[in-house]
This record gives sequence, C-alpha cells and structure tokens, in this order.
Amino acid sequence: MTKHNVRKLLGVALTAAMLVSIVPAAEPLNAAGKTKLKTKNITLYKGRTKKIVLKNKKKKRTYLYSSNKKKVATVSKKGLIRAKKAGKAVITVKEKYTVKKKKKKRRIGKVKVTVKNKTYIPPDTSNASTKAPTGESSSPQTSSVPTDTATPPVTEMRPPTPSPTPYVPPFLGDDTEAQLYVAPSGNDSADGSREHPFRTLARAKEAVRELDKSKGDIIVLVANGFYPVKDTIQFSSQDSGNDKCTIHYRAVKNAKPVFAGGEKLETDWRVADDVNWLSNGLKAYKTPLNRKGKLRAIYVNGKRASMTSKAKKPKSAVGKYKMKKGQADWAWNSSTTTIYEGAIFDSSFLPADTRNPQNIELESGSTWAKQLVCAQFLSKTAEGDTQVSLQMPYAALAQRDEIHLYLKWRGNCQ
Repeated sequence: MTKHNVRKLLGVALTAAMLVSIVPAAEPLNAAGKTKLKTKNITLYKGRTKKIVLKNKKKKRTYLYSSNKKKVATVSKKGLIRAKKAGKAVITVKEKYTVKKKKKKRRIGKVKVTVKNKTYIPPDTSNASTKAPTGESSSPQTSSVPTDTATPPVTEMRPPTPSPTPYVPPFLGDDTEAQLYVAPSGNDSADGSREHPFRTLARAKEAVRELDKSKGDIIVLVANGFYPVKDTIQFSSQDSGNDKCTIHYRAVKNAKPVFAGGEKLETDWRVADDVNWLSNGLKAYKTPLNRKGKLRAIYVNGKRASMTSKAKKPKSAVGKYKMKKGQADWAWNSSTTTIYEGAIFDSSFLPADTRNPQNIELESGSTWAKQLVCAQFLSKTAEGDTQVSLQMPYAALAQRDEIHLYLKWRGNCQ
C-alpha cells in the first residue's frame, strides 16, 4: 500500500471517529430539555393532597392535568392531587404550546395514584400545646392592623408571643353522653367517638344521617376551637329528626366554638414603622399574607381591627367616565352628571410607589351620604404628584354629583 493511500485511510478513519464522538452528544441535550415527571407513582391517604412536580418546566407553556377517576382522586389546574376515597386513579399530564403559530399538545406522562383509608391514630399530646382561638395572634390589641402582602417574613421586632399553654382534652369537664363528637384536632376518617372525634361539622352531619332515629335523641358534641368552613353547611329534611328523635348540635360546657369562612393567621407580626401618623399611642402591625381577593376584615384578640387611615382633600379630580344605558345589565339609564375617574394627591401624602394600591379606599362624603370607592392603580403625574385611578364602573356607581372633590384615602397598603 502506498503512502498516499495510507494517508487517505487515516483521514477517513479520523473523520469517522469525530462523527461518532460528536453526533451522540446532541441527543442528551435534547432529552435534558424536555419536561418530565419527577415521580410517576404517588400514594396518599384519604383527604390528603400532594402536588405533581415537573422537571424542566417551561415558562411559556401551559400544563394540563386530568384524572380518569375523579371519585378516587381529583387534580386541580395547578397539578394538586386530592385523595377522595380508597382506590386507584391515573393522572395524565400534558403540555400545550405554540410552534409557528400552530397550537400543539404533547403528553408528558401519567402519574399512578393509590388512595388508602388511613387508620386513625390519636395525636401525641405529651408535648402538645393549644393554639389561640379564632382571630387571636401574637400581636397586642390595637385598632389598626394593616396587612402587607409584599413584605417578606422577618424575625426582628415581633410583638410579644404568649407562652404555650398545656394541652387540654377537647371534651374535659363535659360528661354528656353523645352519639358523635367533633373537635379541631379530630379527623374526618375517624369514627366520631369521644376518643376519635371528627374534625368538621359537615362530616358529623353525614354521620347523623346513617344513625338509627328510632332509639331516642341524637347529640353531636362540639369541642371548643376554630373550625374553618370552605363550603356552606346546608341542612335539609334528611338531617331532621322525627317524632321519636330530636337531633342536638351542642357545644362542650362553657365552650364557644367558632365556625368561620375566614382563615386563621398563624404567622409572625412586626411593627409597621412606615405607618407613622397614628395618634393616642396606637401602633400598626403587619404580616405577609398570600391571598387572591381583597382583605377587608381581620379580628385581633377577638375584636375587629381597623384599617389604617388618614385624611386630606385631593388637589383635583381627573378624567371623565360616562355610563350608557344598556352597556351592561346594571346600566338602566345613562349618566347625566360628570363622573370622575380619579383624583390627584400630593406625593408627600400618598407616594406613587405605595404597595398594594388595590387596597386603598377613598372615602367620599357629604352631609347626607358617605361612599367608599377603591383604587385601581397609582401613577406619577408630570408635576410629580400622585394620580389615583379608581376601579370602574364600581366607583362611578358610588359617586354623587356634589361630593366628587371631598375625598380622603384610607388603606392597608403601607
């Protein structure tokens, strides 16, 4: 073989070797970029929840979740699985995206969910402590407690925290012989006995329907504490007694259980130093709170707290809003007077970068009437003042012709 041919063969061999080493490297990169399920098997006890975790999730893509057995396990739009009853279900996960203006879908995978009936185990009370009843927090009583959704949790400047109190059995001191028992520390998968009470009144109501109503009265004994209620508890003829049975829902002796549609704030509070206009020694406190809607009521130590507020007339009103008859179901007539869309305040009174402007309420009032209108957003004017744009059309419905310029603002946005 000539030297020329040897060089040709070496060149071909080297080229092939380079291709072999380069081509496979591209495949792992593509594979790593795909969205994948972190786990494909989940086991939950009845009533528990768990979120599906995706790896390499893309920001500009929409992820879809569906359950083949909703009676066993449901799944939310955000991938939160809720175990409903014992059995097996499959959650299918897909991603939706657009390529060259064409909408496409790709199945990421399936999650096998096994739901089990949990055997109730009473809580270990050896080192337990009770939590404050509804509305109570570690903050001292004040008449002004703003809520701040933008401030991260902090540890400094916390109001004093009361010492933990010893655990008290929920039915201590009441020897009533009841058929069913309910306590905040209970479990809806339990049997509803004194030792293993239910957690919710709704579950107790279901259990009452299954009891024999021919053997005398039925008593449901409810322990002291806070019971959050997400859905309305409805009673119908199925929940009624008869000529041989009267159904009683009774609180434990000297107890005052609270059933509320709100949530209990178990969080850290700190002094709101930026709220510096309160008088008579009052202090404002704030704490982070994740919420979807606006917060207008908060109870501290059992008393409703006031929103922080201060008053000042605006420099001027701005914008004009007109209502036309028929523009919506509520528009019975067209507006005949001037309705303003906002007001201008001095920036030293209301800075344009105030957090959570949707929480600001402007109070318009006259001798005979008072209305609250809500801010939509704040903006800085060319003169350096702050313009408050109102939420429409709600603000338009609240305004009256003679009181547009008599506004003061109040809010929990500081």
